[in-house]
Amino acid sequence: GLATITDLLASIDEEPLPAGDRELTVGNAFYGILTPLYDPDYWFLLSTALASALEGKGSALMQLSDAYASRNPDGSYADNSMEANYAINCLDDPTSVPFAKVPSLFPAFEEASPTFGRIFAWGMTSCRGVQVESSEEELDIRGEGAAPILVLGTTRDPATPMKWAEALSAQLESGVLVERDGDGHTAYNAGNECIDTLVEDYLLDGTVPDDPTRC
Repeated sequence: GLATITDLLASIDEEPLPAGDRELTVGNAFYGILTPLYDPDYWFLLSTALASALEGKGSALMQLSDAYASRNPDGSYADNSMEANYAINCLDDPTSVPFAKVPSLFPAFEEASPTFGRIFAWGMTSCRGVQVESSEEELDIRGEGAAPILVLGTTRDPATPMKWAEALSAQLESGVLVERDGDGHTAYNAGNECIDTLVEDYLLDGTVPDDPTRC
């Protein structure tokens, strides 16, 4: 399955697929695949879109890509969420690499992700040319003296990796890590009764589980 998707993305990179009045490029295809991964309830849309793309039709993946970017069918944008996303992310971490250096990163990125490695490698250039400034001083937030702070992470979250939750809980003085073993983006109200009970007991009664806890 992964080899099929890898080959599909490579072929789209060489020759974009027709998608109505537009063309499905490899970037659009990537976001078309990524979008339904956020929620297992939408995986059937991904299966349908991939089957269509394998037949040379790009419209279904383009629609999923548009949904991610708040983009209208004619290619215009419904809001500025993509620009805001870059501005916020680049304020948090302005790190970027020169375009010429990206190919040298391919081996390491492809080892981590054979399917999406090269695309994520190019993502290392995302903040180049993004000129944003914050009006606030940079904060070092440790939460000293705070009551226990529950930090949730999902093992196979396609958007926010489990390592981020682990790092946050370690940075917070009173962080308590709760790990959801599952798929999709976010942990609460995702069909895991163990997680839901822990979160509700914490919010309603202040009950804190052991650190770390796995559901």
